[in-house]
Amino acid sequence: MSTAPSNPDQQASPRELQIIEASRHLAGCRVVVIGSGAAFAVAPLAKLTTATNARFVLDSGAIDVRLRTALVSVADPRMPEALRSDSMSAVFQGLLQGRRVDASIMSAAQIDASGNLNSSYLGPKDAPTRRFPGAGGAPAMVSGSAKVVIIVAHELRRFPEVCDYVTCPGPMAGRGRLRELTVVTDRCVLHCDADQPRLRLHRLMPGETHESIQEQTGFQLDPAPGAPLVETPSPTVLQTLREIVDPDSLYR
Repeated sequence: MSTAPSNPDQQASPRELQIIEASRHLAGCRVVVIGSGAAFAVAPLAKLTTATNARFVLDSGAIDVRLRTALVSVADPRMPEALRSDSMSAVFQGLLQGRRVDASIMSAAQIDASGNLNSSYLGPKDAPTRRFPGAGGAPAMVSGSAKVVIIVAHELRRFPEVCDYVTCPGPMAGRGRLRELTVVTDRCVLHCDADQPRLRLHRLMPGETHESIQEQTGFQLDPAPGAPLVETPSPTVLQTLREIVDPDSLYR
């Protein structure tokens, strides 16, 4: 059941700001591969606001998906029209390995100081304390995209100095095509690239400080010069998220 029409003057929640901020980092992209989780809300919002000319691709094989509302999975039975329904190999071999992808958007269980990602397990290899779904298409998305946008909750356990396991390497020189990694959390925006391969504090969510972010980060976090606040979304963008993209609050 859909929610009642939103009040555009109502302040955006941290989760809504997170989704909106992530969508901004897809501006100017032409081909974007969608991972899982909140990416299913970020992508349609970007399609309606910041990346109207982008072609969005699901790793299940749907190419140039006509996104408007949030999906629940890459096999959502409500799948909107797509230019082409192809195979996973077309996405991974034709697009990602063919160096045709500008950005991928996804999640991760851990992100360490060097921008490495873990979506495999926690704890020691021989006796993990928790297992996750695993790599899936993440390594291909990371190595085959020019940039990656990660959207996660900002918790101390998610940001260790070194990941328990490296499912995907960060944007270090010579590691695939990846040049930059942006992590959008509900507290801040972190960023690193091949020239500065260590996560730095890039932007702050309202009410946060460098100190409050550091308390929830397991490594020394240097701020970028003059790290500003995340831009307040316009009433139009907020209303688009609430009433068109995610009216049932699947992600926001």
